[in-house]
Amino acid sequence: MLIGEVSQRSGVSVRMLRHYDRIGLMSPSGRTSTGYRRYEPDDLRRLFRVESLRTLGVLPRDVVNS
Repeated sequence: MLIGEVSQRSGVSVRMLRHYDRIGLMSPSGRTSTGYRRYEPDDLRRLFRVESLRTLGVLPRDVVNS
């Protein structure tokens, strides 16, 4: 699925997904032939874990370093 669909399913903005990719917190599984980010179901599960930790007050840099 592409970034827009991930955003819609998760409630996380496209901008935040790009930020997570940029800081290495959550990267897509790959890219399409035209360069769009392509996410797999495992990526969505990881995103939900990241968002759960964020809700609990864990900083993104702490998630990246763990």
